[in-house]
Amino acid sequence: MNRPNIRYIHLLVTLSAIFILQPLMGYSWWGGLIILALVFWAIIVITHTLLPRRTFQAYLGLACFGFAVQTPGLLQDVTGIPLFAADLALALNLLGKIIFVGFFLVPIRSIIRQLFQERQVSVNTLRGCICVYLLIGTLWSILYDIVYTVNPEAFVFREPATWQSLYYFSFVTLTTVGFADIVPAAPLARTMTNVEAIIGQMYIAIIVARVVALYCSPWQSPPSPEPSIQGKIEQSQ
Repeated sequence: MNRPNIRYIHLLVTLSAIFILQPLMGYSWWGGLIILALVFWAIIVITHTLLPRRTFQAYLGLACFGFAVQTPGLLQDVTGIPLFAADLALALNLLGKIIFVGFFLVPIRSIIRQLFQERQVSVNTLRGCICVYLLIGTLWSILYDIVYTVNPEAFVFREPATWQSLYYFSFVTLTTVGFADIVPAAPLARTMTNVEAIIGQMYIAIIVARVVALYCSPWQSPPSPEPSIQGKIEQSQ
């Protein structure tokens, strides 16, 4: 199995684990730490094979920094003791989330570019399509979380707001289901919701449509070859 196939398998398994485990144990501090570690691992796995060595080393250093600035918030949830001033804790929290946004943009761009370079559909191509879809939904949940952190009135919740609620809301919006149990109230939140819904539709119309076209193309009957010179002579006789 080649490296691209291995890369997509690891990424797909990790993203699927995040999708399944997040509503089950993400509400506890240790569950949040596991989800954060899975997000960290998923992005490192994909960028290790996509980026040049030096670029990946710099990216890895930035990833470790982003993971480190998120750790004090988790420790504060465990101990209940504020480790930093409120403003500093908020700034570190936002910085870590902004770094993770950059983490997701790199593999999304790289995988989509490779999907457009494919000339034949394989199992690896299907894995890449699923990975991008899950990455987009997870990316937008982080963006929603940033907006909500800055403006707690950006969304209206029927139940207490958590990051898991925004993760759920992101995929509901991406699939354009819209249960209306979480409503964007601020103008920026509404704009981001509209953009994600449009991306979800355009992804199906462009990326998935291209994959379907590539899948159908090998089954088309090839054009009949032109007769050779000898055949033309025989036909003329």
